Formats: sequence, structure tokens, C-alpha cells
Amino acid sequence: MKNKTSVNLQQVYFFDLPLSDVYGIACAAMRLIYHGSAEGAFGMDTKEAIDLEHVDALQIALKHRTVDPLSEIYDYDLVYYRKEIANRLWSSKFRKGCPTLRRLTRRVQFSDKATIKPNRLRHFYIKSNRPVHVAKYGNDVPTDHCVPEDYIQSFGEQFEGYLMRSKMGFPLVTSLFDAQGLNLADRREVSKLQASSKHSPHVLVYSDRIAQRQKAG
Repeated sequence: MKNKTSVNLQQVYFFDLPLSDVYGIACAAMRLIYHGSAEGAFGMDTKEAIDLEHVDALQIALKHRTVDPLSEIYDYDLVYYRKEIANRLWSSKFRKGCPTLRRLTRRVQFSDKATIKPNRLRHFYIKSNRPVHVAKYGNDVPTDHCVPEDYIQSFGEQFEGYLMRSKMGFPLVTSLFDAQGLNLADRREVSKLQASSKHSPHVLVYSDRIAQRQKAG
């Protein structure tokens, strides 16, 4: 598979979700992260930009926008982790010593067509029922004219993205993020007055409370 930046995003899929849909929703989510409004600085309910120095992960809910899903039983998320945490999620060396992550997550790759079946990172079969499938999205951050370029650059330098699929209703917060020592610190979503469609994003913000206390001390 070619790097996703060199191909048409509509032709690259995370299961049945085209990366073009991921990119579009992530653009709107970046406005929420920076402005607190999906409409940018002139929208309603604007807030201060999220201080990236005090964030360890951001979870962006994803929806199919341009294609119909092949199944209605899955939830999709784009999760940006601080890079040192991201390495723990993806690194084979770390995963060997972290049975909780191995039990919860299965690493997969992108496909060139919509599918429900996982495109495994390793092709030999290992029998297991892992509830969260994860693909590396990288540190590419959607460029949006409503968000300052220096903020986007800083975001890309500090965070790395991962796409996740789990069955609808799976307690991702209380299973995966808790297992990583991350606590829910903030939530940003489009207000009812702003919301124009079911595709409006929401963002959950996580921090490592122990790490933050150590920094403060």
C-alpha cells in the first residue's frame, strides 16, 4: 500500500470507511479543538484552544459520509496519541510486555476496497477475539484554513494518529484508555444550534493525571 498522502483518499479504506471521510471529519474536529466551534472563530460557543502541552490523547468520533457502511454494528474513531504513548500502543516490543493491550487490540492495515474483514498486519493466523482493531494513521494533521498553521504544525509534531474500530457500545473509554492510564479531561462537541447533520464530530480529550502531577511538582 502506498503512503496515503500519495493516493486518492477515496480509494483507501479502513475496513469500509474511506480515508476521505476520515479527513473531512478530522478537519471539522480540528476547529472544535482550536476554537470550540466547528464553524471556526465566528461560530457560536467558541472557547479557548486546547493546550496541547496538557493533553495525552484526543478521540474523534467518525461516521461514514460519502458511502454507506457495509455493517451498522461498528463504531469508528480517530485517536491522536502523544507520540511516546503511541509507541506503546503500536510497538511489538512494548506490546509483548503489556498483556492488556494485546488482549484488547489487533493491529491491521488499510485496504484498497471496502471490507468488513480485517486486513491483518501479520498474515499468519492467530486465534483470538480482540475487540478493538487499530490501524496507524500517522502524524498527518488535516490542514484547515480556520486553524492557524503553527497550531497544526505543533499538533503534528507532538501527536500520532490511529484509526480504531470496535463493536457499537463497546466501552472504549473504560477499557482501552483506562488501561493506558488515561483519564477523560474534556469533551468538545457541536451544539444543537450548530449541528447541521448527523456527521457533526465530537472530541474527547484525555490526560495522564499522574504525569501531569509529576510535571506540576
